[in-house]
Amino acid sequence: MKLNIVVEIPDTPGQLINLLKPIGSKGANITSVIHNHELKTKRGTLPIHLTLTGDKSVLNETIKSVKEEFPIVKIDDELQKEKQLIIFLGDITTPDINNTIDRINNIPDVKVIDVSLKISDKVEESVSKFIIETVNGNMDKAVEEITKITKDNNLVMIKEI
Repeated sequence: MKLNIVVEIPDTPGQLINLLKPIGSKGANITSVIHNHELKTKRGTLPIHLTLTGDKSVLNETIKSVKEEFPIVKIDDELQKEKQLIIFLGDITTPDINNTIDRINNIPDVKVIDVSLKISDKVEESVSKFIIETVNGNMDKAVEEITKITKDNNLVMIKEI
């Protein structure tokens, strides 16, 4: 069986070998590696494209092992990460925004990756834009939890469709 995956690793020395060692130790065969520093993401990570071969159980164990250490972006062209733009309208001050970011980041498999804030003369008319990222198909759960945060802070939430 053949499997194509894209994994994001930090752009620091030794990370590629840290990715490849557990793959070999699980018994998967690495038939292709594409590692290009010119393709660095906005988050400063490097996407590593791998083609692996092995029987189904070996590849499943390999994927499980890799996920423990690194985010897998794609498996056989199926996106593993999802991004969502969420806009909050209302009075959100610096302590509130920090608390909101912390609460969102505490949701399993969810991370705030970008925040923009526009504070009006009337703070109740302020706007904040969050981009969140989820893995493992958890976007619906993330939006459900963020809706609770919105209600707790008396904000209006607008999300992309």
